[in-house]
Amino acid sequence: MVPSTPFTREGSYAKFSEAAKARRGPLGYLARTCDKLLQQSKTFCVRLCLVLYGLLLLLPAVLTPLFVCWKVDGTIDWSWATVMVFVWIYDFMACNGTLTWLCGFLLHLFVVLRLDGHVDWSWICVFIPAYVSVFDWDGSSDLCFALQLIFLGLQLDHTVTWSWLVVFIPTWVPSAIGGLFFIVFVFVACFSDTSSRLGALGLILLACLGFGLLVAPQVLLLVRLGSATFSAVYIILPWLILMGLVALAGIAAVLFLDLDDSTSGPVTTPYEEV
Repeated sequence: MVPSTPFTREGSYAKFSEAAKARRGPLGYLARTCDKLLQQSKTFCVRLCLVLYGLLLLLPAVLTPLFVCWKVDGTIDWSWATVMVFVWIYDFMACNGTLTWLCGFLLHLFVVLRLDGHVDWSWICVFIPAYVSVFDWDGSSDLCFALQLIFLGLQLDHTVTWSWLVVFIPTWVPSAIGGLFFIVFVFVACFSDTSSRLGALGLILLACLGFGLLVAPQVLLLVRLGSATFSAVYIILPWLILMGLVALAGIAAVLFLDLDDSTSGPVTTPYEEV
């Protein structure tokens, strides 16, 4: 019997299933429902329900940035509490009683209160929940996020007079390093098999395109904060395109790929055949 490893489909799906069952709160219930749908996705009807389920969950991730951009542009005159309606819904669904969740909810609440003018706290104080939650996080990316909020708070409070390029260094550095390693990894993995040069080149181009769409909003944000006056919607447009491409790929995979092989048994790798 071949053990379940990260190199097997069974091992990867088992990890997702366990992670879904381990979640608490309403979001955990949704994850367990998705897990059941994945296990029963042998008929087209069930797969179609799974696609609609995923699109419904993706909708807030599209509407919330659009609401924020329209608010910044003055297209809508809603309060910031109304603009962030999907954020409140997510906070409720993700409620699990942990310190990370509490700090995330307080961060959203403090930011909205500050933007709506209900409090006159400094931005450094507004971001305090994010600093506290660092103690409950793991990984350098979380520390970079907290450091980014410190730089942003100092700039918004006019404590420093740095350029916006310097302010966003905690975001630029991990993005550049992660993107470089990802592209190099894809390049090495694709060209390890010299029999498919054309396919390897296509994968590298897709990886570069995805990285470009991921980083482009950061560049557009710097330009907008500088001297440009274009609509804020253009800032998130590359992200919307990327989410659309990922959604289309996911729909195609769920509806048209044969999942019987992934549930019938693990797929061995050369390391397991030795």
